[in-house]
Amino acid sequence: MKELMSKLSNRELFLLGFNPTLTKSDLTEEDGMYYVGHLIDMDGSGYVDEETAELILLEYNNGVQE
Repeated sequence: MKELMSKLSNRELFLLGFNPTLTKSDLTEEDGMYYVGHLIDMDGSGYVDEETAELILLEYNNGVQE
């Protein structure tokens, strides 16, 4: 199992329910907007600008929850 886990990307691990450290490269990017709808509950499309995505990743990676 450990060998299989080491072959998966952080994004794949997240989608499987694990909580790896995520970076911007793990997010879907479209025209400078990053999809974070799978990380936080939000209204709208789930896409945010780069600065907001970085702040959300900081909170996610540090385990901050409201």
